[in-house]
Amino acid sequence: MGSSVGIGALIMGVTLLSVFAIATTVINNQAEVALEITDPDVVDKPILSLSNVGNSGSVGSLSIASPGFGYYPGNLVFAGDCNQLPSGEYTVSAEQWQTNNFPDDVAGSYDGEGFSFVELDDELGTVSEWYVWYSVDGANNDPGLAGTGIMVEITANDLGGDIRDSTLTAIGGEATLTEIDFQSGAPADTIVAANFNTGPATDAATTFTAPFSIIIQSQGGTVSGTSLLDQGSGCTSTPTITITPNFPGGATGSVVVNNMVWDFTFDITNDGDNSVKLTEIFVTIDGGPTVVLSSTPIFTVEYLFPGEKISILDDANSATEIGRIAISSHGMNIAVET
Repeated sequence: MGSSVGIGALIMGVTLLSVFAIATTVINNQAEVALEITDPDVVDKPILSLSNVGNSGSVGSLSIASPGFGYYPGNLVFAGDCNQLPSGEYTVSAEQWQTNNFPDDVAGSYDGEGFSFVELDDELGTVSEWYVWYSVDGANNDPGLAGTGIMVEITANDLGGDIRDSTLTAIGGEATLTEIDFQSGAPADTIVAANFNTGPATDAATTFTAPFSIIIQSQGGTVSGTSLLDQGSGCTSTPTITITPNFPGGATGSVVVNNMVWDFTFDITNDGDNSVKLTEIFVTIDGGPTVVLSSTPIFTVEYLFPGEKISILDDANSATEIGRIAISSHGMNIAVET
């Protein structure tokens, strides 16, 4: 009887061990499947593709070598050996001028005197000519300067400040004179004028015997700024630039490339179903040494996941355009020629 109990217990123990072994196998298999799903280490050959390969060879910035004179705003025309030529624009200064203090009239000293100036109209390259003249005590001695005249009526021996104010009032009454900002130079008895539109204009001038003068003349039409609309790409050397006015005119102006960016770029896309470690992708440029894909600063992620694309920028520090890029990983090899 005792022997039977012992044998029965042994059989039950073996049965329990078998059940435990089966359960352990199932758990291990489940763990392996789970690891296979969650661990992105590559097992199969990855499927990667290369795209958008190119030497940026692009313009980094511009500088004005000479502002020149006589320009209206216009375009910068680039020339050079580039896949995509850069493009840009330039701006120019606006004409500004200022009188000195208007002196008091002395027994009709303003009569028949005046000053002339040019207004730059909204239509590029067109101007309107104006002149201001003084009639003392109704004498009406119009000097007949070029353009449209604006009469300022004053009285003999008027104070300079009053004459300046009367001048601004008369100018402000001209409905079509809208493209110049006229301001008082208070507290001084002066007039400050600035064209709203940029470009060259004939300098303001007074009549020969006028009791006042133009003391400040800021020339319009000098190159004052530049902007890049397209930095270009694939340039093998630094492009040259020609200033092309939107209206004939301008001379001695010069805009040059301040610096170039010689980095090259390409994209890597994971077209497969498995994740690929970035550090297990190798790159070869133009048949040179094969190096592991790396980043400065270091990559913030470890893997290139299915469907994901990364853009690579490499500082080649050379004006030589890329001819061929090859990548390899776990037996996969692909190359693209530009």
